[in-house]
Amino acid sequence: MLKKLSDTLYRFATGRNVLIFFLLDALFMFGVMPAAGARLAAATGGVGPLDLNLYYSGAQAVETLGAMGAEGRALYRTIELALDIVYPVAYTLFFSLLISWLFNKGLSAQSRLRGWNVLPFGGFLFDLLENASIVGMIGLFPAVPPVLASAAGVFTLLKWLFAGGSMALALVGLVSWLRKRTQKA
Repeated sequence: MLKKLSDTLYRFATGRNVLIFFLLDALFMFGVMPAAGARLAAATGGVGPLDLNLYYSGAQAVETLGAMGAEGRALYRTIELALDIVYPVAYTLFFSLLISWLFNKGLSAQSRLRGWNVLPFGGFLFDLLENASIVGMIGLFPAVPPVLASAAGVFTLLKWLFAGGSMALALVGLVSWLRKRTQKA
């Protein structure tokens, strides 16, 4: 299944598609999500979302949700269920296509690294699990099961590790492509 996904990404990895998803990712990263974050900060008195932390304990998650107040939690839930479902699709496709495009340009067809173009989908999976955990905690608040609160922090950490790995792979692809270009010149 991952091989099929990898091959599909290579087929769709054109400069045009990378640009389209870059622009969509940038729209969310610099426009939509900061605007939603500002609304959330206004509703919570400055308490930020759990998603932006690298990691948090179960106790920290419950404390943060408590500090948000009922209005802040309601808005946070809406953001998680609407915007934070679409945004992961955009950044996952951007990074997967970017890595695939750069690997097509910089790596040989036999390179074992080529299969790693699916790594951003790990981040996507853990982002969705993080979002589901946060929405679950909000729905159950204040009686949040400790296992759910702890799992949310682990999902957040794993999301960021996969995001970092995806950025590292894009950098490897860029360096490989530039090295290949200079060798041809």
